[in-house]
Amino acid sequence: THPGRFILDASPVVCIDLGDLQRFDPDGWSIPVGLNTHEFGVAQKLVPKGRFGTLSDYGRFFPGEIMIAKAFDNRLLVAEGRGVEILRGTNIFRYGIVQEGKQGERLFLDLSTLLRRSRSDNKIHHAQLQRVVYQRCAAIDNYRRLIAHWLTTAKPCLGTASYCLPETVVGETIVAVLNSSALEWRFQQTSSNNYVNTYEVESLPVPLFDVVRDVRSAFESRNPEAVAALLQCRRNAVDNLVKDIQSSASLQETDRKAFVLIDGASAVPGLWPNEVHDILGSLAAAATSVGQDKVHLQLDFTERVGTLTHTDCVDKWTGATKLRDLDYFGWEGRFPEWRPDERSVEEGRWYPNGVSPPLEGEGPGAISWDLITQVYPSYPLPGIDATAWEQAAWDGLCDLLRKNKRKIGNPRIRADLTGSGPISHPTGGLRQLRETFLDYHRRIRANRARAAELDFLIDRIVFRLFDLTLDEQRLILSRVGPGRPLPPRRGGKRKKTKQSSDENPRLFDMD
Repeated sequence: THPGRFILDASPVVCIDLGDLQRFDPDGWSIPVGLNTHEFGVAQKLVPKGRFGTLSDYGRFFPGEIMIAKAFDNRLLVAEGRGVEILRGTNIFRYGIVQEGKQGERLFLDLSTLLRRSRSDNKIHHAQLQRVVYQRCAAIDNYRRLIAHWLTTAKPCLGTASYCLPETVVGETIVAVLNSSALEWRFQQTSSNNYVNTYEVESLPVPLFDVVRDVRSAFESRNPEAVAALLQCRRNAVDNLVKDIQSSASLQETDRKAFVLIDGASAVPGLWPNEVHDILGSLAAAATSVGQDKVHLQLDFTERVGTLTHTDCVDKWTGATKLRDLDYFGWEGRFPEWRPDERSVEEGRWYPNGVSPPLEGEGPGAISWDLITQVYPSYPLPGIDATAWEQAAWDGLCDLLRKNKRKIGNPRIRADLTGSGPISHPTGGLRQLRETFLDYHRRIRANRARAAELDFLIDRIVFRLFDLTLDEQRLILSRVGPGRPLPPRRGGKRKKTKQSSDENPRLFDMD
């Protein structure tokens, strides 16, 4: 598989036969891309057999209900406040929903009228149900391709979003597994365009849980006390774990207790116990609540900054809406450029954590720190100088403000931005802006660190369910970090960096 427009001798090669393809993907016989022979051997462990099924075993998957086309009655589109907002793919991020999409105008639907006009078997009625929603269009060089959230409000989905109606497990469990690094890596092996097709997601392998088997047998015994005791025991085990999550400053102890539950639970051969399913659902629910806090913080921060600068262009300054998406300054490693510029290298701000290089050695779960900072860039790393981190973030904001001085309505702030270099002692409106920015920076940083810890714990549990060795876990994590940039376009304006002519192929190096 050759990357972009380059044809390289070092491009990954895999030799497979029809039997391998059938075992790898029994339904679609899809051909993996970008794998070498060793990696294909790891991918073959994630196939629907034995105690693995597919996501279709747990729910029904659909593309969005609303397709804006000539056949759609545009009279059902109403003004804001008179209908329900239509959910776009760009509105969805992992474990959360944002208020505004990056592209297109917000659309509102007269849902009640459409429901009255539609037959009872029309899928528009699914909009009233709680369900898993995920992006249907995700760029192939995106940080993640599988981006899912548990939706509890009545919102119809546009064609750029898809959804799943859970049938045998709670929706949060599907969200946890769908957002895991294991399924992300597996999906990347067979996806060659920017669509996350329904049939691709349905065929993804997942662990099989012993869903309601023991509850059903207890009901069949017609012993109400046995049923109540069984359900209460299960509820207590998971509730205690959730309390640990909410009260613990670090998830490392919760990590240990989760694995004790997994190792100590008795399971039918070939199936995982319901306790594990409940743990995953609880972790995803906790991550969803963190995501909702994140949305509140980012919207509040955007509004405060807009008030201080007297401009409505806050979200348009960068073209990538960094303020709204919380990819705030100091996190350049999340969406890397081809090479860091000289100033970033000198200041040490191009590292994934924004301040210092990854720590040497292994972190939690015997996973190296450099992989943790790559896949979970917000993970709370020890030994980070918070003061230097905040100073780097503030300097980045000042640089952004200088590039957009004409859009700032506050003349005092414009005057203070004259010149270059960091503004160590701001005054007036700029001082107030700095205090506001750093206050939200600290809160968002703590919020994202908590989400990264939950994400890491979910990954560790899913890795355990797939029975992956530590080396196989490291291989997968090394492939699901920040998205790889696409090849440069001919004639495009790109800042030149000091590198030899033979360095280009290494941009697509798979090491």
